[in-house]
Amino acid sequence: MQNKSEVEFGVTDNVLVEFGLFGSYHRIQDVPDFDDRNGARFDGAFAELKYRFLDRDVHGFGMAFSVEPEWHRYSELTGRFENSYAVELKLLVDKELIPGTLFVAGNLVYEPEAVLAKEFDPDTGQFTKWERESNFQALGAISGAVTPNLFVGAEVRYLAKYEGNFLNHLEGRALYVGPTLYARLSPKSTITLAYSWQVAGKATEEPDQKLDLLNFERQQFRVRWVSEL
Repeated sequence: MQNKSEVEFGVTDNVLVEFGLFGSYHRIQDVPDFDDRNGARFDGAFAELKYRFLDRDVHGFGMAFSVEPEWHRYSELTGRFENSYAVELKLLVDKELIPGTLFVAGNLVYEPEAVLAKEFDPDTGQFTKWERESNFQALGAISGAVTPNLFVGAEVRYLAKYEGNFLNHLEGRALYVGPTLYARLSPKSTITLAYSWQVAGKATEEPDQKLDLLNFERQQFRVRWVSEL
């Protein structure tokens, strides 16, 4: 489980800057090839610059681009100490189909990452200092108003993990589907919930399996709480 706490500043109407910290919690017991772990730890930091170059109210749909460099201290999957550095590049698009009632959105994410792993490679007889990988994500979502302060919807996400920083060699892919909920708790506070499960996937190392559980979770649950100062 990973926690992401951030502070966001509006520089202009179209430029946002964010800074924040990561925390992680692992509970691993009796998993082959994984060390047993149980506890929460500080897991790194990040910054993000987001630029909106199309305003939905003006152009009919919104479009934004963001750059997010980040640093992690532990592996998200195994919880081992490893120090990783990544840059997440996002393209975000949204459109209001029915004013104030029905919305659709889509995201494309590319994330190259370098991991200081220091693992022993039996093929070369040497320690591998850096591991380089990249991730790609495509998301589509729809959300409709139940009340003026409550929206429910659904999303579909495709995730792929590659060896190498430029999507060089596919290691695994997964398709997730699930419901979403957005609620305005107060004039300055909102919460977003999303639950999804892996309905299809394939790991390169396990081509006979119907899901990729080597690189991705079976289920994912996300909570985002926002409070304005």
